[in-house]
Amino acid sequence: MNKKELPILQMLEDIKGDKIILTILMLLIIVSMLSISSSTSMLALELDMTRLDIIREQVFTIAVGLGITALVYFLFKYNHIKALSRWGFVISFCLLMILILRIKLPGIIEVGKMNEAERIIKVFGMNIHVVEVIKLGMIMYTAWAISSYHENELKWGKILHSKIATRKPQLGKLLTTKTLNKWIYIYFPIGFASVIAAGMSLFTSIFIIGLCGVMIVIGKILRPRYVLHFAIAAAAVSASVMILNRISDGGMFSHLQSSLNRFDIQYEKALKEADGTADFQKVLDKVRQPISAKYAIKEGGLFGKGPGNSTQKYVVPIIYEDYMFAFIVEEYGIFGVLLVLILYSSLLARGNIIVRNIREEFGKMAVVGIVFLISGQAMFHILMNIGIFPISGQTLPMISHGKFSFWIFSAAFGVLLNLSKLGKENIERETKQSAPILESDLSEDNIRSSMDELDKLQ
Repeated sequence: MNKKELPILQMLEDIKGDKIILTILMLLIIVSMLSISSSTSMLALELDMTRLDIIREQVFTIAVGLGITALVYFLFKYNHIKALSRWGFVISFCLLMILILRIKLPGIIEVGKMNEAERIIKVFGMNIHVVEVIKLGMIMYTAWAISSYHENELKWGKILHSKIATRKPQLGKLLTTKTLNKWIYIYFPIGFASVIAAGMSLFTSIFIIGLCGVMIVIGKILRPRYVLHFAIAAAAVSASVMILNRISDGGMFSHLQSSLNRFDIQYEKALKEADGTADFQKVLDKVRQPISAKYAIKEGGLFGKGPGNSTQKYVVPIIYEDYMFAFIVEEYGIFGVLLVLILYSSLLARGNIIVRNIREEFGKMAVVGIVFLISGQAMFHILMNIGIFPISGQTLPMISHGKFSFWIFSAAFGVLLNLSKLGKENIERETKQSAPILESDLSEDNIRSSMDELDKLQ
């Protein structure tokens, strides 16, 4: 059986993107199918469906996700991705404004709640999880801003500097074009998106600052010696958000207080305070989930209970989303842990190799941001499950249940595969450029000439 008999093998062979990244993607999808087919018993009861229905739904989600990955990979070129990335902040800004202003167009746009916070926009009935869009959008925008800064493609700083220098020369020397461009295109957008996102998800706010901060350090926008200044600024922004939240009595950032409460997980105290009240069951449910997740990890042991034998999936209502790692440990034990860690660590390592082979600044920064987004969120999810980090509601990328999140990460993998072609193309280009030199040196005429010269010398 050859490749012509199996078109899919030929298609895979023709893909110029990094095969290791593609393999990691496929393995993550396999783990997702195995996990979701076994972990969604409670979801099936809640939706009055069978587990087979949920499996079919997940197959559909995966099919659409792979379609998105293929679309981004085959349809878009490097310049297209870079041009679209400059709109990442604008898209994030518009989505945040719709949530803040609660803009509503009957039958077209509505604002919905998730985990007691307004973080969903319904467009023609389809749920858009704003926090997922913002994370990828701001990473792609930051990659564009960093590359455009180094390539002197940013204009507003130059325009503003000329006006300042004309009116106040001394101030113009202090606020150079490069400094203004940093603040206008990089620092302000990151700060604005982080502050507004804190009202929906404190974790997302911290995550955006952290990821974009790493990118601007690696991209040589912020020198290492100024990292402390950046950290102080981030702390000042966080303090301002908390002060505004306290002044507004939780009205300005409705989800912030519940996020802060998660840092203080005193289970017995919470149950004692709620005892005898109408909210006791709600408090019990919140306490039960992190405790049961830890039981799942403990009971998994070395070999796990085996596929389909989890007991905590009947206790933790959303084990297939926020506590997917704990479920994998319970059913597959340490081997499941190693598989998950190897996949995300391999993605991080492979991303490093891809970056080293890419000359284009935007390609480098976009790969850095996407790899850190996927592997970083996975690490946060794992640390949350084992109790080191507070509950943040972050899913395990490409494994946890959730259509929109899966599709966003599918798009991220599409960009990653697309940009990975740059490294291979650069290597092939250099090989072709060096080929004529080799051919001329080893041509028949040159060999004969060399032999004749050798005979004369003898």
